[in-house]
Amino acid sequence: MGPWQCSHLHEFIFTKRIPGGGTCEPLSILPDSLFEDDDDFEFCLSGMPPRPKGLKYIDEELRLEDVFDPSGKLFYAVAPEGEYYPLTYVYDLGDYWEHELVFQGAKLARADRPIFSLAQGCDPVEDCHGPMGWNDIKRAFLTPEASRTSNQKFLLQWAADTSGLGSQFDPFRERSLEEMNSPGNWERQYMQFIDQCENEFELD
Repeated sequence: MGPWQCSHLHEFIFTKRIPGGGTCEPLSILPDSLFEDDDDFEFCLSGMPPRPKGLKYIDEELRLEDVFDPSGKLFYAVAPEGEYYPLTYVYDLGDYWEHELVFQGAKLARADRPIFSLAQGCDPVEDCHGPMGWNDIKRAFLTPEASRTSNQKFLLQWAADTSGLGSQFDPFRERSLEEMNSPGNWERQYMQFIDQCENEFELD
């Protein structure tokens, strides 16, 4: 398996705790496609957590220094007292994968791609219906083959096909940092995604 393909909507949300135990979102950073339709999208996904009501910016129009550098134009919106508000990255607003992001400082980049320093667990398959769906796949994998339901068999076959691993699919396999950081890994995953999309288009 490889990294998610960023083919779904996403958002970055800074959350501030307020007296009385509640929270508010002083800043949300959204893709352009979601920025214009934010109010309509809230109505369509009424079952999801409340949408941010603070400042909104388009992600492609911002740089990291705009937010995390003390001289950045949004620094005081997210760190008015020098300490950053908690930041959450949500990927796929349907599956709703939430990630806590912690900024620990800036230094010169070692490469033009993300570099992992620590990882745990197996990366979930894209479009698996979020944490609950991923847990269903892992549960099906642990179920003895003779005892699997038809739905569990379908889930495992779907995950094996979608991951590109086929019979080698294992939702408990942890990849090494060397494998994750290997040169060309991101490019290979991207080309596999493009090939998959082209094949699906031809089938349609």
